Amino acid sequence: MRDTDPALVGLCLDTGHIAYGGGDPVEIARTHARRVRHVHLKDLRREVRADVLARHLGFRDAVSLGVFAPLGDGSLDLRGALGTLREAGYGGWLIVEQDVRLGVSPIAAPLRDAKRSRAYLTEVLAA
Repeated sequence: MRDTDPALVGLCLDTGHIAYGGGDPVEIARTHARRVRHVHLKDLRREVRADVLARHLGFRDAVSLGVFAPLGDGSLDLRGALGTLREAGYGGWLIVEQDVRLGVSPIAAPLRDAKRSRAYLTEVLAA
């Protein structure tokens, strides 16, 4: 980010992918809040990520094993990330995501998970 012009390059803050890559979404949000143009909210199960890394599995395998969770069911501090964005004046869209592999992952239940994520987000944003 330091090597780019803030007037030309913004940031899509993808909480799940930042964490999957080993980063801290709250710290990235804090450090680069003024450059956030889009937010993709995704929760991550750190124990599944650790297992995937220990076994040297790929990203598709991680998704199949349920590395991404409905919002609030994973390990990420989404409240902290959202609070940081709120304090910085972010007023854009929040895109809720949960990567799954339908027909492969035994725990994939998109409708159930979308309802859980919506309930969690509604609660957090009302606070």
